[in-house]
Amino acid sequence: MQLKIEKIINSGMGLAHYQGKTIFVPGTVEHELVEAEIVSDHRDYSVARLVDILAPSPHRVTPSCKYYLKCGGCAFQHVNYPEELRIKKNLLIQTFNRNGKIDLNNIDLNLVSSPCRYHYRRKITVHFAQEHSCLKIGFNYPHTNKIIAIDKCLLAQEDINDVLLEIQSQGNFVNSAGNLSFSDQTGRMSIASFIQGIAVILEKADDGLRERLEKVLLCVDQIKSVFYRQNHLGYCRDGLRKLNPRGIVDYEITPTSFFQINQAVADKMLNDLKINIPLTKYLYDIYCGAGVISLFLSELFE
Repeated sequence: MQLKIEKIINSGMGLAHYQGKTIFVPGTVEHELVEAEIVSDHRDYSVARLVDILAPSPHRVTPSCKYYLKCGGCAFQHVNYPEELRIKKNLLIQTFNRNGKIDLNNIDLNLVSSPCRYHYRRKITVHFAQEHSCLKIGFNYPHTNKIIAIDKCLLAQEDINDVLLEIQSQGNFVNSAGNLSFSDQTGRMSIASFIQGIAVILEKADDGLRERLEKVLLCVDQIKSVFYRQNHLGYCRDGLRKLNPRGIVDYEITPTSFFQINQAVADKMLNDLKINIPLTKYLYDIYCGAGVISLFLSELFE
């Protein structure tokens, strides 16, 4: 069926209508005319697969990642970066208007671009699964429990990709981009970059698979901490219990603490905030998280 893409929604999919029904199509751009095929039908909407682009958008580009639209991660690699920023600005305006009844259309919103479009993430979360003697590591296909094995992620910092390759070379991993359905032998791990090196957080892995993977992780020189978490409880298997994030303020956090993923954008945000925040006697950080904002601004207040 032919569809005219009307707009892009929060998930990055294009929205169209066919015979009065809403259709979502991944990998499309606003105003494109496409040929699509329904893959998932629901009462109020359907999800379609992009078959052909009949009238491409001038904003369409060739994705840089060979796993794009397969790993369930990125949603905008098929559009140029200025168009991606415009889409995200519109989504922000719509969200404030719909959820907060706040009209931002009359406010000058200048979105700050990221200094790096790729290799900026200081943390990624990957899935691993075992089938017979084969162990694969990668991301999930969208809306499924199937794993696509990867050799690197274009969003991850280079030191994380180096460790990912080293883990695969140390263990009995398969690097080919094949599928593996979830079995009982499954797990998830986060790989995060800190000043001292790499920390790995293991989750949702049974004892046998976890112990096997731990032996591999402890052979990788760049990994300075291996942390295991289950049912919201955790313990440090080996290495540092607290690590320094890459930031302007020097302090320690545990491997499982949330910290800004895009450090370059976080630095720009903090510096802009420091320049523009009204100076008063006290600063209240009502929901402080790891305390990044309040610690950075603390020298300006009593």
